Amino acid sequence: RNEFMASLLDLQILIARMGVHLHVTYPLWSLNEREQVGRILKAALVDGEIDSATATRVAGVSSATGTKLIRKALEEGLLNKPSQKGPLSLVFDSKVLESYFPKLYQDLPV
Repeated sequence: RNEFMASLLDLQILIARMGVHLHVTYPLWSLNEREQVGRILKAALVDGEIDSATATRVAGVSSATGTKLIRKALEEGLLNKPSQKGPLSLVFDSKVLESYFPKLYQDLPV
């Protein structure tokens, strides 16, 4: 059981699963967009929450492109922002749970 929980919460594995989720779920986004949004999601995961300037910096893009990437992630429910100027945080909802934590519900009785 401890091994299961450790693997479930291993940060590098979770980050990799987040990247796979972006590539599988958003094939119409460019490869660059998926990778840049992935870097933003990783920063939000590691730091708990980040501001828009940090998101733009970790994505390695201009301010205008950063704003577009953040908007995409917010519209898709990947990030949450409590207010216009508030921090960005990662969203763990039903749309991503199976991708991020594939074995979470595996042993539950139906």
